Amino acid sequence: MEQDSNSGSSQVEQLAQLLMSTGHAHHQAFIDTDGFDPDWAIWYADHAVDDVNALLGTDMSRADLVYEVIGLSREQPLKAPDAVWPEYYAASLVDRLG
Repeated sequence: MEQDSNSGSSQVEQLAQLLMSTGHAHHQAFIDTDGFDPDWAIWYADHAVDDVNALLGTDMSRADLVYEVIGLSREQPLKAPDAVWPEYYAASLVDRLG
């Protein structure tokens, strides 16, 4: 199913907002460690997989989302070091999966 650029943009914006709010929730959950969590990707996936699937129209497992966000966390500093991470991740996920 092909999307027009307006709906794709809206999807990226919605996904970026979801990722940003998940990041804030994660930071609050780990406030005692200033957000440090070596298993952050698992926490993100547990917290956001249903909403990500709904936004993208996919049926990813938590493991799939963990794989994606870990890959993006390694890719973004190399390919777009000045990018805002939620926007970069969202655009990448929409391109790959949406």
